[in-house]
Amino acid sequence: MLGAGRMGREIMRAIAASEPSLQLAGVWVRPDSPLLDRPMTEFAGPAASEVTASCDLSAVLAAADVAIDFSLPAAVPNILQEAVKARKALVCGVSGLDQDTLTLMQSAARTVPLFYDRNMSIGVALLRRMVEQSGQVLGEGFSATISDLHHAEKRDAPSGTALMLGETLAAARGQDFKSVMRYDSEQAAVARNSDDIVFDVRREGLHPGAHTVVLAGPDENLSFSHTVTDRRVFAVGALRAAKWLHERPPGLYSMQDLLQG
Repeated sequence: MLGAGRMGREIMRAIAASEPSLQLAGVWVRPDSPLLDRPMTEFAGPAASEVTASCDLSAVLAAADVAIDFSLPAAVPNILQEAVKARKALVCGVSGLDQDTLTLMQSAARTVPLFYDRNMSIGVALLRRMVEQSGQVLGEGFSATISDLHHAEKRDAPSGTALMLGETLAAARGQDFKSVMRYDSEQAAVARNSDDIVFDVRREGLHPGAHTVVLAGPDENLSFSHTVTDRRVFAVGALRAAKWLHERPPGLYSMQDLLQG
């Protein structure tokens, strides 16, 4: 486990609660983490009594079959380099990655199996499929609004999931996403053309996440929604991805590949 923040702890709890086929091999944290050198029994139960959080990334990778990364965007380039060096499969669920990091990921995937998705929920993966199909069928005749609700501490806006849905819709309609994306961080009214994709973003409370895609035509509206009720869904999805990725050949995979079996 790379990172012991909110998601890292959820993954450790999920392993202890319902994943007997998986074992926590190690946990990597920053040198200034309050968890450094502490046993992970608090999160992963008695089975993890011998696992202590470490800031030695190479040692943590060496002990694992598959690494799961929910750290921060700034840490991902080094993690990719170390995963390649150790020849270890890697599941990455870090959102907000820049283009340089994504290019590095594509390069690393030529050597090791990598699984990257901005949302590890199976439900969101299915939502993405429905949005893609709708975009292909309806084209630009339906205006699009993507609503994005998350907890008040979430840093990126729109979320990685909201952007993924917008990119998927634009590609399905044959559009350049950057040309049709409309978002105002001050939440002022956004002037729009009929073929624009408008983002409505809210950050409030402790909400773990909700996304709605509305396609509005002249005589009918079509909407798709996904709401998370427990953050554990992302942990379960990441563990499912890790099991699926184990012993796959090098390549860059996503939740869409997992859905196909």
